[in-house]
Amino acid sequence: WVIEAREHDLPVNDEMIQMKAHHFSVILGIKMKFSDGWMTKFKKRYNIWKVTLHGEVSSVNPDDVASARAQLLEITKDYEPHNIYNADESGLCYHMPPNKVLATEQKAGVKDDKSQITYLLCANADGTHKLNPLVIGSSAKPKSFRGKPAHYYGFQYTSNKNAWVTGQIFGDWLQKLDYNFCKEGQKILLLLDNFPGHKAPVKTLNLTNIDVYFIPLNLTSHLQPCDAGIIAAWKAHY
Repeated sequence: WVIEAREHDLPVNDEMIQMKAHHFSVILGIKMKFSDGWMTKFKKRYNIWKVTLHGEVSSVNPDDVASARAQLLEITKDYEPHNIYNADESGLCYHMPPNKVLATEQKAGVKDDKSQITYLLCANADGTHKLNPLVIGSSAKPKSFRGKPAHYYGFQYTSNKNAWVTGQIFGDWLQKLDYNFCKEGQKILLLLDNFPGHKAPVKTLNLTNIDVYFIPLNLTSHLQPCDAGIIAAWKAHY
């Protein structure tokens, strides 16, 4: 039943499996308790794990994904893994409270605090070079820095009113990155999504040591390395 549900792109969780198992046990005349312990053993036995659904991955034509992957392999074949980079941004709502808390009585929820900063993460394919993140905040001089520069804490920092990545911010970061690779005599391939704030600077900047490949629209979740668990693993720390 689980396999059939996933083949039809139907979301399944623990409670649904337990209810369906109970339904089948009644039909088959089997007396059994489908506890959380049973659920854990069932998932382990059949190699089932929990995933978080992102966007509309299943709505993409599989043929388009296969074609784009073949194209990406063709583009990357002339680069060593340490010269293939991927960069992507993600918002971090650092004041967001948990939606499940310990309590002695039922209490109403509180309004989410959606204060956020944006991180730009970048690394190469073999993991030998993980750039210090670029953090975009809303404050020009955050008090939490205590008068120290951002690099003291292991990241780069810039700001704007909304703590968003703009074309100007990304362009400045990209130009600086190109300059650093030029000094090192290293030529790289940078994979980016189709965010307009990425495309505009690439068109105007005269990059000498960075070749840019834009991942086809709507296929980012299938092809972009940062979306294959890198950003999720980073967010898990928060």
